[in-house]
Amino acid sequence: MRVRGELDLAGADLAREALAAAIGDGEGQVVVDLTGLSFIDSTGIAILVAAIAESDGRLRFIPSEAPAVARVLALTGVDARMPRAA
Repeated sequence: MRVRGELDLAGADLAREALAAAIGDGEGQVVVDLTGLSFIDSTGIAILVAAIAESDGRLRFIPSEAPAVARVLALTGVDARMPRAA
Protein backbone atom coordinates (compact mmCIF):
# COMPACT_ATOMS: atom_id res chain seq x y z
CA MET A 1 0.00 0.00 0.00
CA ARG A 2 1.36 3.43 -0.95
CA VAL A 3 0.52 6.59 0.94
CA ARG A 4 1.27 9.80 -0.97
CA GLY A 5 0.78 13.47 -0.34
CA GLU A 6 -0.86 14.39 2.93
CA LEU A 7 -2.23 12.09 5.61
CA ASP A 8 -4.58 14.39 7.46
CA LEU A 9 -8.25 14.97 8.25
CA ALA A 10 -9.16 15.46 4.58
CA GLY A 11 -8.06 11.94 3.61
CA ALA A 12 -8.67 10.21 6.92
CA ASP A 13 -11.64 8.08 5.91
CA LEU A 14 -9.99 6.83 2.73
CA ALA A 15 -6.73 6.00 4.52
CA ARG A 16 -8.54 4.27 7.40
CA GLU A 17 -10.62 2.16 5.00
CA ALA A 18 -7.64 1.23 2.84
CA LEU A 19 -5.57 0.13 5.83
CA ALA A 20 -8.47 -1.84 7.30
CA ALA A 21 -9.02 -3.59 3.98
CA ALA A 22 -5.34 -4.43 3.61
CA ILE A 23 -5.10 -5.77 7.16
CA GLY A 24 -8.34 -7.71 6.90
CA ASP A 25 -7.48 -9.14 3.50
CA GLY A 26 -5.89 -12.29 4.84
CA GLU A 27 -2.63 -13.43 6.27
CA GLY A 28 0.93 -12.31 5.71
CA GLN A 29 2.63 -8.98 5.94
CA VAL A 30 1.17 -5.72 4.73
CA VAL A 31 3.80 -3.21 3.61
CA VAL A 32 2.87 0.46 3.87
CA ASP A 33 5.11 2.62 1.68
CA LEU A 34 5.31 6.12 3.14
CA THR A 35 8.06 7.39 0.82
CA GLY A 36 5.57 9.65 -0.98
CA LEU A 37 4.13 11.10 2.22
CA SER A 38 4.88 14.82 2.49
CA PHE A 39 2.73 15.79 5.50
CA ILE A 40 1.08 14.10 8.47
CA ASP A 41 -1.02 15.59 11.25
CA SER A 42 -2.50 14.20 14.46
CA THR A 43 -5.33 12.52 12.53
CA GLY A 44 -2.84 10.69 10.33
CA ILE A 45 -0.81 9.65 13.34
CA ALA A 46 -3.93 8.30 15.03
CA ILE A 47 -4.72 6.28 11.89
CA LEU A 48 -1.24 4.74 11.83
CA VAL A 49 -1.27 3.95 15.56
CA ALA A 50 -4.70 2.31 15.30
CA ALA A 51 -3.62 0.27 12.27
CA ILE A 52 -0.48 -0.91 14.05
CA ALA A 53 -2.57 -2.00 17.04
CA GLU A 54 -5.14 -3.81 14.89
CA SER A 55 -2.68 -5.55 12.57
CA ASP A 56 -1.46 -8.28 14.95
CA GLY A 57 2.11 -7.47 13.93
CA ARG A 58 1.44 -7.82 10.20
CA LEU A 59 2.20 -4.22 9.20
CA ARG A 60 5.64 -3.21 7.95
CA PHE A 61 6.60 0.29 6.91
CA ILE A 62 8.90 1.93 4.41
CA PRO A 63 9.51 5.32 6.07
CA SER A 64 8.88 8.72 4.53
CA GLU A 65 11.85 10.62 3.18
CA ALA A 66 10.26 13.98 4.01
CA PRO A 67 12.04 15.60 6.98
CA ALA A 68 8.79 17.11 8.29
CA VAL A 69 7.10 13.69 8.41
CA ALA A 70 10.11 11.96 9.95
CA ARG A 71 10.33 14.67 12.61
CA VAL A 72 6.65 14.40 13.60
CA LEU A 73 6.83 10.61 13.78
CA ALA A 74 10.00 10.81 15.90
CA LEU A 75 8.61 13.49 18.25
CA THR A 76 5.45 11.46 18.86
CA GLY A 77 7.32 8.18 19.26
CA VAL A 78 5.32 6.57 16.47
CA ASP A 79 8.46 5.81 14.45
CA ALA A 80 9.65 3.48 17.22
CA ARG A 81 6.37 1.54 16.95
CA MET A 82 6.59 1.18 13.16
CA PRO A 83 8.28 -2.09 12.16
CA ARG A 84 10.39 -1.58 9.04
CA ALA A 85 9.95 -3.58 5.85
CA ALA A 86 12.95 -5.70 4.95
